[in-house]
Amino acid sequence: IQVSSRSKPARHHPPAIKNLNKTMVQMYGGINLSTIGGINDSTMLRLLGEVGNDMRRYPSKTHFVSWTGLSPKNKQSGKMKKRVKSKSNLAGQVFRQSAQSLMTSKYSAIGIFMRRLRGRKGSQVAIKAGARKIAEAFYDALTKGMDYVELGTQKYLEQIRLNEIRLINKLANKHNLTIIETNAS
Repeated sequence: IQVSSRSKPARHHPPAIKNLNKTMVQMYGGINLSTIGGINDSTMLRLLGEVGNDMRRYPSKTHFVSWTGLSPKNKQSGKMKKRVKSKSNLAGQVFRQSAQSLMTSKYSAIGIFMRRLRGRKGSQVAIKAGARKIAEAFYDALTKGMDYVELGTQKYLEQIRLNEIRLINKLANKHNLTIIETNAS
């Protein structure tokens, strides 16, 4: 099995195992999970211990995310809405730590997503949402047998811009307005 990309170094207390990345890729059936943002060799080792490499026991991505305790939960009675704190298992904690490491990343789309969400909802909600995205990418990589491809920040920002333009056009059509585009710098 060839490893498609180099492994990310662990910043603190890396495990003293020779060829850990190659071994982890072999254990995960040739899938290099270190291509997912926030996951390195030691994280893959911890996730192997908590989750394993067989995802057949989870029928879907949402079942897996719910098992880790990273799915959003709301409690609503009438007009009263309360946030419900949910406890995550150790795998969920590993995904949260991975997401927290991406909070300041300049080159990860998940990092930008979390920083935008942090401005509206707070750090805890943003980290949980980022951890959910990492867990979904982890599940997809193991079930579909493909390496994760980071599209980068430019692609993510372009998607946001296109969604904003679509929303503006929709509102303009609703109110019978015309939009004139200018290239103001």
